[in-house]
Amino acid sequence: MNIRAFIESDIDKMPAVTEGLGFPVPTPKSIIVGRAVEHEGELIGYGVVKHHGEAIFAIDPSKPRITRAKALNVLMHVAMAGAHKANCEQLHVFMDDRALADSLIRHYGFVETKSQIVLALSL
Repeated sequence: MNIRAFIESDIDKMPAVTEGLGFPVPTPKSIIVGRAVEHEGELIGYGVVKHHGEAIFAIDPSKPRITRAKALNVLMHVAMAGAHKANCEQLHVFMDDRALADSLIRHYGFVETKSQIVLALSL
């Protein structure tokens, strides 16, 4: 196996995999580090570490829905301002509240990723 630097054209070489992600693919300005793996001259996969914003919202589910929605709205404006200030291309949100997730989709244009697996690693 050959490991080389990731290049933007690698994305086009694996459209089925890339489209299956369910969210926009990385652009060169958002990549901190990236590598591609080839086997017998064929691209097998790539991995990148992106600079992006991750919003974590902790909102009390016992409060009325309208109260939770208003709190989410305030927190979203703060998250978006911070992400813009840091020049992030994307904002990722992880949450368990389906109603609030639907609100983010409706009001802010979030897209639900197709991936059902979310993992976290503390470094």
